Amino acid sequence: MAGIGRQLERAGEEFEKVVSKSPRRWRTPLVGLIILAFITFYIVLAGTIFGAFATANWVAQVVVYSVVGVAWVFPMRWLIKWAASDPAAD
Repeated sequence: MAGIGRQLERAGEEFEKVVSKSPRRWRTPLVGLIILAFITFYIVLAGTIFGAFATANWVAQVVVYSVVGVAWVFPMRWLIKWAASDPAAD
């Protein structure tokens, strides 16, 4: 049993070394706020676009809903990658 206790103690020491060397992640809360602002703006924009196509042919509506429904992913993908990147590498 003493061997297991020593292994746990070493694992705890290694964990503390890793955590203490981690840089402060200021990008994550910043990107969270940017995403909230962008999604708010995008919802208003999408509602305006959908309103313009309310009386359109169903095929046009499907195309518009599909494009607008997926278009937000591209700027968000870039932001999330930037937030997850290592600040020391920049």
